[in-house]
Amino acid sequence: MSAGDTLYLKIGKNVVVTDRRVTLGDVAKMECTDQAALRQIRQKKLYSFRAEDEQKKKNTLVVFSVLKVIELIHEDYPNLDISNEGESDFIVEYVKSPEKPVWMNCLKTVILCILIFFGAAFTIMAFNNDVGVTDVFAKFYQQITGMESNGITELEICYSIGLAVRIYRTCLRCRSGSGNLCIYHSHRCRAKNDCKMQPGGKYHSF
Repeated sequence: MSAGDTLYLKIGKNVVVTDRRVTLGDVAKMECTDQAALRQIRQKKLYSFRAEDEQKKKNTLVVFSVLKVIELIHEDYPNLDISNEGESDFIVEYVKSPEKPVWMNCLKTVILCILIFFGAAFTIMAFNNDVGVTDVFAKFYQQITGMESNGITELEICYSIGLAVRIYRTCLRCRSGSGNLCIYHSHRCRAKNDCKMQPGGKYHSF
């Protein structure tokens, strides 16, 4: 790393991790012109939670100072200029990642898809019955063509295709924003909180 390079560092107030080994890249967003040094800094270990922490019912919280992070970086790059753009103190919360069998996740996904499919189908059918879509299409078809509708005409076919396309486009719109929760009836998305503090836990200061 050449002299005069600057590392820009930004750390949030609350950081949630699921791995007992915490690296600088897990807690901080960093930017530097020297990409090779940046990769090494991101892999540097900040802290390791103990195995006993996984047995606790409450999440373990550890308080760090940004000076600790700067100290670790200067161990490998003493001449590197560091500009802190984030918090001066931050909390790292260790949350044990629940390990569930793959078959259980697949079973839940299948059950959820079945419930959503039949629930959506029932909702659409109930709406059509409430507003009398079948009668409206039959009268409209008879007025236009002069023939009585048999229940399956161009109107019903186009209506079914348009409904399916609209549902598909809505799903694509919801999936386009990663980490967002889509509200179907308003077609708007609101961002979820990246991390939530939970009461309780054990604090350690560094």
